[in-house]
Amino acid sequence: MSAASLTPATDDFLSAVLTWALRPEVAPIPPEDFALWANWHCARELAHCVGPLMGLGEADVFDILTRIPDNMLSLLDSPQGWTALAEYIAQYLRLPGPLFMPVIH
Repeated sequence: MSAASLTPATDDFLSAVLTWALRPEVAPIPPEDFALWANWHCARELAHCVGPLMGLGEADVFDILTRIPDNMLSLLDSPQGWTALAEYIAQYLRLPGPLFMPVIH
């Protein structure tokens, strides 16, 4: 396409494509949604860490974590809570509990 063939409509289209392509990778998280996002992120990370220890896929562990009672969600906030949740998942599946204790660096 030559510069002579650019029209206002083409120019608007190219501007929209460039704006989309150069957008920030991660949109800012609204403060009211941050706690939900943090729990989701922690649950994904826990599933990623614990799944292989139990011979399960990350998706299988995450699926179980989506069914924990609301009063257990605060366990996602600490390493000791992650250990308790790993034990909960093992008991839920009637598997031996993994030797799992995350460390914060």
